[in-house]
Amino acid sequence: MSLASAILARRMRLARARTRALVCERDLRVVMQDGAALLADRWVARAARGRAGPTVLVRSPYGRRHVIGLIFPLIGLDRQATGAEVDWWREALANPGRDSRYWVARDYAAGVSEVAAPVQLVGGWYDIFLPWMLEDFDALRAAGRDAQLVVGPWAHISPA
Repeated sequence: MSLASAILARRMRLARARTRALVCERDLRVVMQDGAALLADRWVARAARGRAGPTVLVRSPYGRRHVIGLIFPLIGLDRQATGAEVDWWREALANPGRDSRYWVARDYAAGVSEVAAPVQLVGGWYDIFLPWMLEDFDALRAAGRDAQLVVGPWAHISPA
């Protein structure tokens, strides 16, 4: 573990790693809803190899052959990060479908064109939210609103 990782883990009050014996399951085929198949690498404890578990997959423009992103189990991450269960986190995990009532109630896309204040949207080509930001920009422009779009060579969580 790097010094930066150790400091971050301590600051986030994460539990100590249970093992350093990791294996990488390479080129796992994941079929998306539109039928496209993506390849992923899964880093997992040797003892848990072959067992299913909730996982966060962080996509990176740097490829799959380097450990650039972080992979965390989702269930219990709130407790590890904060020391307590976080209601909104638990509720979001319990509603994985975009069409669930939980997410539909939080989708403000229909009202974007009604925003009267000038808007500046800033995102990256590798930002997971880029498709929706582009849709919002199109909706604002189609409604004749004052909107500016800035897209650069970064991801959503890139440092400034």
